[in-house]
Amino acid sequence: MKVAVWNGISEADSVAGYVAALGMMIALEKNCNIILSSNYISNRMAHDCFSRRMLEDGIAHIPYCYLYGSPEYYSALWRMKRKRQDNILEIPMKGITIIFPPDMDEKSMFYYKSSSKNFYFLDMAKGSIAESKNVLDEAELVIVFLSQDKTEIQNFFERFSSLLSKAFFVIVDYQRDSLYTSRKISAEYGIKLNNIGIIYHNREFEKACEEGNLGQFIFQNLHRTMEEQNNRFIASLKKLARKIQMWGLSNDVEE
Repeated sequence: MKVAVWNGISEADSVAGYVAALGMMIALEKNCNIILSSNYISNRMAHDCFSRRMLEDGIAHIPYCYLYGSPEYYSALWRMKRKRQDNILEIPMKGITIIFPPDMDEKSMFYYKSSSKNFYFLDMAKGSIAESKNVLDEAELVIVFLSQDKTEIQNFFERFSSLLSKAFFVIVDYQRDSLYTSRKISAEYGIKLNNIGIIYHNREFEKACEEGNLGQFIFQNLHRTMEEQNNRFIASLKKLARKIQMWGLSNDVEE
């Protein structure tokens, strides 16, 4: 299944950690093969969550994000690929294959040959609207990451109402006492409640992504631990993985 991942949070905030965590959870819980890619090159990408590159390069370095189609993107892609013979960037664990972002001569951003039974996640930078239409049209599912910010939510629904039939929404850093709860969004925009998932804020998860220890963090907390915040985070991630995997079977997900 081709899955476009839309960042509806902010241009300054990457969702790569969430994409990597979600892919890992689906691979573990549902025994699925996951392909991870992006239409941008930055210092905060999915493969960084499984390695120490970000930590070694310095988290405090000025963030950069080169969008598909820009000269900086192709220069950075060439530097990434110059010592590689194929399109696989990294295989951090069984069931997870991270591939290079698409090159300029690819006919599709979903260029990697993969079984339709696999989940092929393409993480899209927020500022790449002009280059995104073909991806959104080709995708069978669009996962939209949103905050509980009213303006960001309204902006998405005003600009991308045509995607609602194949969209699944993920509210990050979820707060139950916020004005925009999942039920509020469901009622206001006519979205099935089962097509909305949530992920709670977790500083240990963020730190694990920054230090390249995402795999270790999830394995350590996969079953109940003494840390209630970690238990809640993993439980929300598991539920999200189940809903998305079920979406692949039917658009009528059961709660």
